[in-house]
Amino acid sequence: MAIPGNFPGDRRSDSLWENLHSMNTYGGLLNTGSTAQTLVSNTAEILEGWTADMPSRNMTPAFGSDNVTVIVPGDYFISFQSSFNAANGVTITYDLRVNDVSADLRCYRVLNSNNDVGSASFNGIVSLSSGDVVTVYVTSTGTTVTIDEAQLSIMHL
Repeated sequence: MAIPGNFPGDRRSDSLWENLHSMNTYGGLLNTGSTAQTLVSNTAEILEGWTADMPSRNMTPAFGSDNVTVIVPGDYFISFQSSFNAANGVTITYDLRVNDVSADLRCYRVLNSNNDVGSASFNGIVSLSSGDVVTVYVTSTGTTVTIDEAQLSIMHL
């Protein structure tokens, strides 16, 4: 019996294909509405206000705790994007952290006028272990940032 996606003559069994397919690991967090966060100027803080978990498999997203816990160890592609606003001249910096330690994936944006909507994103590959907790931290030169939309996507490679 041919398995969808296999080439003729492929010798993989249905059960092997199902086992490989079940190893897919992905998940993430969403912020789908304007969420204001009060910050201490120039102090990194966990990005709060996530509103939903993305669909996930073999991973535990927890929007209420502002993090994602990894179950399957390995290399992961991580993508973050945020649209936000803050006061004129404020710099917003985002930093990916694993177990509260920077993973050296970050981005920033300087806002040029009041009510300016900025956007910032980062992408990269990070090696993660079972039980690692992934969070996004935000730093601002001001004291408030309003997240209009944000997504954190984590996919096993």
